[in-house]
Amino acid sequence: MVIALAGRRVDAEGSTDRRFPPSNLKRVSDELRSLFERQNATALVCSASAGADLLALGIAEELGLRRRVVLPFLPGPFCEGSVLDRPGDWGERFVRVLKEEGDGVELVVLGLESWMPNAFECANREIINNAEALGQILSQPLLAVVVWDDSSRGPDDAIEGFRQASMADRLSIVEISTI
Repeated sequence: MVIALAGRRVDAEGSTDRRFPPSNLKRVSDELRSLFERQNATALVCSASAGADLLALGIAEELGLRRRVVLPFLPGPFCEGSVLDRPGDWGERFVRVLKEEGDGVELVVLGLESWMPNAFECANREIINNAEALGQILSQPLLAVVVWDDSSRGPDDAIEGFRQASMADRLSIVEISTI
């Protein structure tokens, strides 16, 4: 099974919006591991933000899965805006993933500008496209995994966009709650 995944970032320190409280990291991690094992996952395609993405990538590494990481723009600006702005060891996890490029990790950088309003939407579309292509190469089915708080933030919600794109492509979808 090839897994295409998108999910919430862990909540910022002092955030009043509860989308992915740090206290739920262990439970979400356990649910992801269980899902990957039940589905006999062989590959994971996702981004590398602080939260669901880096949790899933760590689990995939432990399980020996092939990993393809899709970033909308260069790793430096991506890390600044999507990794280091959250509490925890996310920066170290991000660096570890990048160090594994060529050794179990394939890195796809779209080369978009970080200021582009649809950069994450483009990355999510590319996650699905890469997972579909990988599924064809490996002759394996595809599963879209949405790790979120079960609620859209509105029209610019990249995770809701990923869910909608997965539904439009008629992919099987599993949702894991971060709340």
